[in-house]
Amino acid sequence: MNYELMVYFCDGSESEVLEWFKIVNIAGVVLKPQEILNALNTSEWLTHAKRLFSKTGCPAANIGKKYLTGEMNRQTYLETALKWISARQNLTIDGYMKLQAKNKVTNADELWNYFEAVIEWVEKRFNYRKQMEGLDWGLLYNQYEKKYTEEDKDYLEERIKNYLLDEEVQKKAGIYSYLFDDNLSHLNLRQFPEKIKIEVFEKQNGICPQCEIEKKAKTKYNIDEMDADHITPWIEGGSTTTENCQLLCKFHNRKKGAR
Repeated sequence: MNYELMVYFCDGSESEVLEWFKIVNIAGVVLKPQEILNALNTSEWLTHAKRLFSKTGCPAANIGKKYLTGEMNRQTYLETALKWISARQNLTIDGYMKLQAKNKVTNADELWNYFEAVIEWVEKRFNYRKQMEGLDWGLLYNQYEKKYTEEDKDYLEERIKNYLLDEEVQKKAGIYSYLFDDNLSHLNLRQFPEKIKIEVFEKQNGICPQCEIEKKAKTKYNIDEMDADHITPWIEGGSTTTENCQLLCKFHNRKKGAR
């Protein structure tokens, strides 16, 4: 009981206190970002939100645990839900929390109803798979809520199965984002191994076929000045094989990729 404690009294704006706290919060069990925000935004709204998203057996875990990652009692479920709804309202998480305090909101019904709508939207369109865990479903919901309907579930399931079985697709979790925006970068498609690149380089004698067609002044390159390209793109059924590989200069490979 006679142990001496060092106590600091901090003056300054809330943002200054937050920055100071981040500096000293490096020893022991370091608080998560959301735990720090909770300490700065205590309110009746937050008390209710924590009851919904941060307690063992909480409603959020009951309906969405298989889609979320992190420790619920370390506020990661709450942080995820806040991240999603804040993005929908063009706010930061801190900004959303402050708005609830400013408006003297006493419950987190808006957050809960939104979270519930996201989970329902996902489950009516997809059959659950482990690859769905930890994806930013709320951000997809915000942007693509009306792209697919419940009637599209069988169509989506067929596409997902095909992509899961496709050895060209290296990042299976990226399939879901790809279904909405057609951005191939989500799939991390298989790259040509160095052996194939060298083989094709030798066959082409270092010549970029596109430069040759366009009668460019320079048509011949070193191997490190060229990129391996799928002649028939993956989206059209092309595979990562020697027969489907050509080496293009970096300019023409970027140009083709932009189309």
